[in-house]
Amino acid sequence: MRFSVGQKVAAVVLLLFGLHLIAFFISQAQLQNYRANTLRLANESLPQMQALDQLELDSARIAEHTTLYAATGRAVVLMEIATELEQHITSARQQLQRLRATAPRFNQTVDGRQSGLDRIEASLEGMISQARRITLQRNRLDSAELVRELEAMQRLNASLEQNLAPLRQIIANDQQEVVTAAQSNPLIIPAALTTAITLFVGLLLWGVYAVVVRPIRQLTAATAAMAAGEARREININSGDEIGILARSFNSMTEAVEAQQQQLRERAATLEAANAAQQQLLETVRVLSVPTIPLNDGVLLLPLMGAIDNERARHLSKTLLTAVEQQRAHTVILDCTGLTTPDAETIRYLTDTTRALRLLGAQTICTGIQPAFAQALSQAGLRLEAAAIYATVGEGVAATSGAGAPR
Repeated sequence: MRFSVGQKVAAVVLLLFGLHLIAFFISQAQLQNYRANTLRLANESLPQMQALDQLELDSARIAEHTTLYAATGRAVVLMEIATELEQHITSARQQLQRLRATAPRFNQTVDGRQSGLDRIEASLEGMISQARRITLQRNRLDSAELVRELEAMQRLNASLEQNLAPLRQIIANDQQEVVTAAQSNPLIIPAALTTAITLFVGLLLWGVYAVVVRPIRQLTAATAAMAAGEARREININSGDEIGILARSFNSMTEAVEAQQQQLRERAATLEAANAAQQQLLETVRVLSVPTIPLNDGVLLLPLMGAIDNERARHLSKTLLTAVEQQRAHTVILDCTGLTTPDAETIRYLTDTTRALRLLGAQTICTGIQPAFAQALSQAGLRLEAAAIYATVGEGVAATSGAGAPR
């Protein structure tokens, strides 16, 4: 059968147009794949990177709070540090479980060796065990042993950070693969089309590029930059289709993340300033609340003023016993003239303190006991049998030189 030139031209045009349609549909499928990869990057990579960052921050805080715990000596501060330490331990374990749930590839093993998350978990649990060993045995370790334990803690922290690096690189490589694929995938255009088909295909591809490919590239680049920790990029896509909605959602998400980060930085600065002021106030109160005054050689005077709660009574006992030991005092005068009537628990602390002073070889002299204090002693069923009683400070001082007689 013979075909006319027109029929042959028409057949060639139809064939080229069919090839063009095939290439177009293949390109559409690839574009859908790019969109899926971009959405996966936004929905998976960013939370995984945030979990890695939080895990690294928690591990650093565990090491920092353990060091602070070993360095401080105040009971209230120790309790605060221990509470924050447990919070960071709980957070670190939660981030590790979050990674196991959202990133199964991090659980894969090669040649029977531990997976990346297994190595991170081993380092983290080693840090937690080391931290608890230091906090529990702090008072039984000398300075050299404590330094070695803290150095071991730092080595475990460094090992954990080293194990985090390959996981970060995996996420960065995934992001780079998506960006590279989107940038290096030209749409297939038939090489020999008629002028009309070439114009049609060119216009069509330009529309696809303007509406789909270019916005996806912008979203991919912005997502990769955000995952890498760079400054927030504004996506300027004003279309009303799904890509426009995705771009606006992405802008809202990055704006919210940046606002939260700024709030966290401001809160951290506020907490740091508050902690510094609190530490200074506690130090001032500690010094002023128990003023031990040396009188003669080996004689200390401790005026008790105002109300004494349980915490202040414990601090008073500790400070007074330390002062007696350091200054080798043989007599302590407790002046109760300005003391508000204490409760039974505080009275018990005072009587225990007088007995502890006797064990240290120091005599206790109580002066200025008011009627309300004496009545409280009687009602509590307690006696200051380990202390000599005088009416005034002057009589107590005179008794230290043998000039007075106890009552």
